[in-house]
Amino acid sequence: MNAPPVPQDISFDTYFHAQAATYLQQNIASAQQWRDVALRLPIESFSALAAHHGPFPLLRSLSLSTSSRVSNERQMIKIRDAPLLREVTLADFPIATADLPWEQLTTLKITTHEMEPAIAALQRCSGLVDLEFSLIVSGKVSLDIPLITLASLKSVKTTGESILPFITVPSLEKLGIWGPGFLGDMASVTESLEDLLQRSSCPLQSLSFRVPPKITTAAFGAFLQAAAPIAELELTFQFPNGLDELVAVLQSTTALPWLATLRIVDAAGGDTFAPLLDTLRARRASLQSFALTLYSELPAPARVPPTAVMAEFTALADAGLRVRVVNAAGVLLDM
Repeated sequence: MNAPPVPQDISFDTYFHAQAATYLQQNIASAQQWRDVALRLPIESFSALAAHHGPFPLLRSLSLSTSSRVSNERQMIKIRDAPLLREVTLADFPIATADLPWEQLTTLKITTHEMEPAIAALQRCSGLVDLEFSLIVSGKVSLDIPLITLASLKSVKTTGESILPFITVPSLEKLGIWGPGFLGDMASVTESLEDLLQRSSCPLQSLSFRVPPKITTAAFGAFLQAAAPIAELELTFQFPNGLDELVAVLQSTTALPWLATLRIVDAAGGDTFAPLLDTLRARRASLQSFALTLYSELPAPARVPPTAVMAEFTALADAGLRVRVVNAAGVLLDM
């Protein structure tokens, strides 16, 4: 009786075509043993993989990305006999050249300059649970296509609104948005968010938002208002007027009363912290946990809140609020 194949993980990252081509040629013979595969190569270096038409019985995750975009190569990579494949990452990879078993994927991560082939692939991903989608183009993209219903999708991360206008997600629980990104402005992102939540009627519980540096308080408040009510909010920011104004915007929306978890990342340590502490004290009955990460590139004195502020955080922790404060040097408080 033949022994089962031993799983083999493949990871290779190079800008050099000859080196990449040699590596793939040497390893393609063991393709039936591949399990977790991550390849970042010049696009013309995928020839050995494109020429391989055998099965991938152990393959469970595949990451393909290119270290060079200047190429006319359009080799079709076919991976159809891979029954365990569930997770795929395509980063700046020509999606139209990837013939994959889209229907069985549960996790898909795409970074692309090409919207139409990405949407075409997404239309076949009926079993997705987690989606990360970053469209890198200038200007808003309009496509005349039916809405894609992703019934199992629970988590979405996206740059701006890029994918939001094209999907309906009735099971969505977690949403992450990286500013407006390359597409549109904040008002457009907020409108897309409102439309998504309205047509999906989804149980959204968690929102993560990287606040763009030039956002206005009005635009920020409108965005938070569109997402409410949510139980978990993470804000990564370099807000133009600091932590105090960010907290003031939070206080002015209906999002705050529903929160059980609040995380603020990249806060500037030079703020007074007074509005934040007032808010945490006022919401102590409903808020269960709070985390603060100070911006790592601040001058050293600003990387640690004043002693009196740290004492206030400790008092809140003693009163039952889970508090975590971190800076570049490590954990300052975790109670």
